[in-house]
Amino acid sequence: TKAVKPGMQRLFQDRGGSAAIEFAMVAPIMVLLVLGLADEVRRQLAATDIDAVVSAGARMALSHGFDRGRIDAAMTVTSNSNRRTIDHFICEKSRSAQRCAGLPPGDYVRIAAQTDVPSLFGAFRSPIIDAVAIVRLP
Repeated sequence: TKAVKPGMQRLFQDRGGSAAIEFAMVAPIMVLLVLGLADEVRRQLAATDIDAVVSAGARMALSHGFDRGRIDAAMTVTSNSNRRTIDHFICEKSRSAQRCAGLPPGDYVRIAAQTDVPSLFGAFRSPIIDAVAIVRLP
């Protein structure tokens, strides 16, 4: 075997920078995990907000019937989601419309809301979060 020079032997035995090197290897992975967690929390909070908006509209429709102004006002108080739709439709036994598929005959209100939550990671997931409620009017 070759003899190692005394200066090189000290260099191979020195463990002074190993923690910094290990941190440099693990830090990018940890940063990505924290950013992914923050992104998911933002999306879940937005989904909860949109669900609350639609639920407020559905409660208003159940208690006051189809009144677009009241339903919209209840949804606005809950959140300022700018994309909302409120539709009134009637399902009858003789109609086989797609929107009535599986619903018993009656008066219905469809309430929907959407919001955009751009991902921190670009276009890997859709930025649109939406919620829909279909309420049968009393």
